[in-house]
Amino acid sequence: MKASREAWGRVSTLLGIRNVGNPTKAQMENADRWLNTWQFSDEMITEAYERCVNTKGTYNISYINAILKRWYEKGIKSLDTLQKEESAKQRKPKSRPKSGKGSVFSVEGASFDVKKYEDTSLFDD
Repeated sequence: MKASREAWGRVSTLLGIRNVGNPTKAQMENADRWLNTWQFSDEMITEAYERCVNTKGTYNISYINAILKRWYEKGIKSLDTLQKEESAKQRKPKSRPKSGKGSVFSVEGASFDVKKYEDTSLFDD
């Protein structure tokens, strides 16, 4: 319980959150998970918070938790690693299926040459 309270104190300071009363159970559990279980740095928690506010327009503890969970599951523990991961993802080419006459279509591992199919007849020898 003490570790959870200390974790929330640190997170609330990082994010500039001022509770009028005691922190909620969700606030304490998330702060404890982020700092003590997943062992994120202050900069990673701040980055997740900023992304949340930039996307949602407001603080949302569940959204921040989802961001941090994704990073934790991918083994991303630093801003440097995060930037490298995002750069690699942006460089990855996106393939689009071609359409039109003579195109090759792929369906779950199979490919079909439409032009070749159209030129084939059941009665050809």
